[in-house]
Amino acid sequence: MLRRLASDVARLAVNRGLQDCSTSTSCFQNARSAVAAYTVHQSSLAFSSDLKAHITNLGPRSLAYDRATEEPVPGAEQSWFKRSLLHIGGFYTRESQLIRGSKVLYSDIVEQATNRDFYKAMDLEYRFATTYSLLCLHVWLILVRLRAEGKDGKDLAQMMYENFQEDVELRVRAEGVKVRVGKWLGELEKNFYGSSMAYDKALKGEGDMVDALLRNVYGVDSGKRKSAEALARYVQRELACLSMTDTESVMSGKVKFSTDFL
Repeated sequence: MLRRLASDVARLAVNRGLQDCSTSTSCFQNARSAVAAYTVHQSSLAFSSDLKAHITNLGPRSLAYDRATEEPVPGAEQSWFKRSLLHIGGFYTRESQLIRGSKVLYSDIVEQATNRDFYKAMDLEYRFATTYSLLCLHVWLILVRLRAEGKDGKDLAQMMYENFQEDVELRVRAEGVKVRVGKWLGELEKNFYGSSMAYDKALKGEGDMVDALLRNVYGVDSGKRKSAEALARYVQRELACLSMTDTESVMSGKVKFSTDFL
């Protein structure tokens, strides 16, 4: 019942998230412009030694990463019988490929959102609330990128978000929550949708990304503003990096978020 609820909530959230901008690709086009913005901002911080400048000075690059997947060995190296079974079983259908890609893509997100070195660099405490906020942030980053991939991108976004919801339910239970789990999941989904709207507005120039991150990741701790500025530079860089990452890598989950600044 809870998973069905989470799935329904996920479908609504993803559909809203993919339609938040005036067109299905407008936010992604803004993300592509981050590459140019990066170049302009880079020169002004070239002689600074703080983390924000360090991230900026690295510049954007593709996040394509040839990680291991569940794909079988190339056809020529398989027996005719095994290839036939895979085809009959639907392993090569587009839906099956998207399902596998969504799982790997979400594991990419978890990898970054639970990286303790990342927490240390961004001055974050390793706890449930922070992990959830970072999961939300990185899910949003991927959703922005998938807006450029049409129907397949929308389908993959839906599947990935359902993986996210299932993971969040497990994390909530691991925190010791045993009653009214559905209510907790509903509140967390509202937090995701609210933070995503704030990030989208910042991406469209209708809000400030630093303020959005300070509120949604740092709990409105004014003493963490410099750290929020560094995280905002990271977000801008990742948007630029994702815009440079080829479709096949994104759709198959062969992506690794940046750690070269750690």
